[in-house]
Amino acid sequence: MKNVNKGELIISLSFFIFSIYFFYLSTQITGPVTMEIGPEVFPEFLLGTIMLLSILLIYNSIKKEIKSRLRITKNVIFSILFLLSYIYLLEIMGLIPLTPIALATYMYAIGIKNWKWLLFATIGISLVLIILFPILMLVPIPRGIGIFREINLIFY
Repeated sequence: MKNVNKGELIISLSFFIFSIYFFYLSTQITGPVTMEIGPEVFPEFLLGTIMLLSILLIYNSIKKEIKSRLRITKNVIFSILFLLSYIYLLEIMGLIPLTPIALATYMYAIGIKNWKWLLFATIGISLVLIILFPILMLVPIPRGIGIFREINLIFY
């Protein structure tokens, strides 16, 4: 549990331990025998409530950690699958048509909803990749098949 709010967990565990100790002490309180509800009832009730709330706080903090890890796992799996599909489609479509489409789709999927930002980032990153790898560094990049090959041949 690396990302659990450690302060929240420590405080809730401390409250739980102290309430158990003081609950034990409250059972030692004796009152007059003639009373149905003695002086120990209120502290026991209060400490029992603190114990219950401490357990709920521990449960909620661990539950948040589990949800966070599941969300991270889903994002990682989605990213890996998206990258594998990009690599597969690169052979078919080539770099120039596929890269802007894939970048825009991925950026939208991870939560970037501003269309201006999507447009400029997609065009900018695509231009950098297209100029850097096949043109400047002369890295052989798949050009695709059919009409996609013709599109790629226009640029490099």
